[in-house]
Order: sequence, then C-alpha cells, then structure tokens
Amino acid sequence: MKNNLAHIETKRDYLFASAAPALLFITIKGVIPTFIYVFLILIVAFYFFPFRLIGKTIKNMSYFDKAILIITGVLFSTILSFSILNLYVPDSSFFSNTILALSFVNFLIMAYYYLKLNKFLLVNFIFCFVTSMLIF
Repeated sequence: MKNNLAHIETKRDYLFASAAPALLFITIKGVIPTFIYVFLILIVAFYFFPFRLIGKTIKNMSYFDKAILIITGVLFSTILSFSILNLYVPDSSFFSNTILALSFVNFLIMAYYYLKLNKFLLVNFIFCFVTSMLIF
C-alpha cells in the first residue's frame, strides 16, 4: 500500500497546531492568564489525541501512516501537556529535559519523513516552535 500523506495532515491540524505557539507566546508575555492557556491548550491536546484519530478515515491508510499518525498525536499531546506543567514550574530541570527529548523525537520524525519520502510535515515543524519557546 502506498503512503499517502494527504491523509495525515489537514487544514484543521494546521489551525490547531498554529494556535499552540501563539497562545504560548501571549501567555508568556502576560496578555492572557495561565488558566485560560491551560483550558485552551487542553482542548488542542485532546484534539491531537484521541479526537484526531476518531475524525480521520484510517481504514484507507497504510500501517506505516497509521503508526505515524498515532505517534505524532501522542507526541503533540505530550508536548502540550508538558508546556502547561512548564508554565507552572518554570525552573524544573525535569520538565526542561523532557521537553528537549520530545523536541528531539519530533525533529527525528520530521527528518525521517523528509529524507525517506521527500515530504515535509508542517505540523511537526510548528511544534518545533512550541518546544523551542519552552526550552529557551
């Protein structure tokens, strides 16, 4: 079965992924309170896992595409969850190191898709911004 990346990323994915760094930036700058960020980011996190899997037609996908969809959904939700924790405990080296590791895994998935299939995953690239904002 042929890998079809058109089924992996949709416009809705881009919208939710773009909201994450924007919300994080305005929360760090103090424009919106942290509890509003928590509420909105939890909605985004639940979109990526498990709601994105429910809305996709994964019957027509190859096993490889299904695995990448599940792995990236869990990865994005975990990054967003740790972003909430990092805002409440900003000096924790555990959260910083975990976010760094998740960022590395995200980059590896993005690089693998680009090198093997010559396809660029924009949502993974957007989440590189989220993790870089949290690390630095």
